[in-house]
Amino acid sequence: MTIASQLSQTLANMEGAAANLKTFASQTQNQQAKQLVSGWRYHTAKKGWQEHN
Repeated sequence: MTIASQLSQTLANMEGAAANLKTFASQTQNQQAKQLVSGWRYHTAKKGWQEHN
């Protein structure tokens, strides 16, 4: 597996994880969990990795 394909697979996995967290946050009633996911999304976007959903 090339570095480019490993990177592509890693980014796809990260996007999948972000989608799972977004779904979890929308379904839970736990406000602390919602804030945690929201904070994670903010910090990852601020560091240059943004979800495309």
